[in-house]
Amino acid sequence: MKRKCDPVFKSPDGNRAIYIDRINGPEINRYVRLDDQHKKAFQKFVNLFLNGLHNPDIYKKEDINEFCKDVTVIRFFVGHDNDRLYCKEIKKGLTLL
Repeated sequence: MKRKCDPVFKSPDGNRAIYIDRINGPEINRYVRLDDQHKKAFQKFVNLFLNGLHNPDIYKKEDINEFCKDVTVIRFFVGHDNDRLYCKEIKKGLTLL
């Protein structure tokens, strides 16, 4: 089933963007805005991702099982709560500005 998503963040160079699925968007938005701790954790991920930085403690690929491979996970509170947001990373051609 094809899903539709909306862009929510874009890197200044146009090479990276974060989209949120329309069906799950409201729930994801509620979660990342629960309190200051959640907002800060999500903003930390956004800044890392859009700047092309890699921190495997926060953002990494996981093969969950044989049917669900190449899924990327955002880990909000490493070493504390096990809150995770699972993502599908899609690579397309680069935008030239």
